[in-house]
Amino acid sequence: MNQTPPSRPSKAGSRILLGGVNFGTDDSPEPVLAVSCESEDEADNMAQTLLSVQDGVRPFPSGPDFYSGDNNIVVTITKTGKDTALVQIAAYADRRHLTCVYYSAESLPWDLVEPFLDLVDLRGQFTLTVACGEDLLLKKINLLKYVINKRGV
Repeated sequence: MNQTPPSRPSKAGSRILLGGVNFGTDDSPEPVLAVSCESEDEADNMAQTLLSVQDGVRPFPSGPDFYSGDNNIVVTITKTGKDTALVQIAAYADRRHLTCVYYSAESLPWDLVEPFLDLVDLRGQFTLTVACGEDLLLKKINLLKYVINKRGV
C-alpha cells in the first residue's frame, strides 16, 4: 500500500490527513481522509467513537470489514482563500440535533485539497479512517463515503 505524504507536520492533538492510497494493482489511487491521532490508543478510541455513530451498512458480512452509506459523519470543505481550505469532520449521533459527538476542523493548503477533491470526483467515493501519526489504521475503521459538502469550491 503506497501512501501520499502527510498533509502537515506533526502537531499536538488530532489532525486531518488527505491523500490517495493504492490498494492492490489498481493504478488509480483511492482518495483517503484520515483523522490522525498521536497514539494508537487514541486512534482506537476515535475509531470506536466514529463507528458508534455511523449509520452505514456492512455490504458483505463475510467480506472485508468496511461500511458504506453512512450519513451521520459529515465532511465539509470550504475554500477560505486563494491558497487555503477549511476541512471539517462532524460526527452526529442524531442528525436532527446540532450536537456533535466529534468535531474537527483544520485549515489545509489548497494545493493539497484540490487533488484530493479531483480524486473524489474521479472515483465517486472516498475512504474515511483513522491514523496513528502518518500510518493509516484501516482495520480499525474503514468507511466508504460518497458525499463531501463543498462551499466556495
